[in-house]
Amino acid sequence: MKPRTEIIDHKVVNSIAQLASALKPGDIFRRINSKTRYSFDELELDEEKIRCRNMETGAPEFLYYNAPVLKLVII
Repeated sequence: MKPRTEIIDHKVVNSIAQLASALKPGDIFRRINSKTRYSFDELELDEEKIRCRNMETGAPEFLYYNAPVLKLVII
């Protein structure tokens, strides 16, 4: 699957790392082609993943940089 380019605050985003650097703790996002929403917690640069919380189950999850590009949810 080829990552899709996203534009956030006039910046092109091609990876989870770039998207996560634009998020603040508590921001809500979702994966492309998925209804599951996540609440962003922290970008962990040394382990190349982001920590977030699945809003449906309430469970903490980790998403790795090689996962498909994420998209912000407008509420």
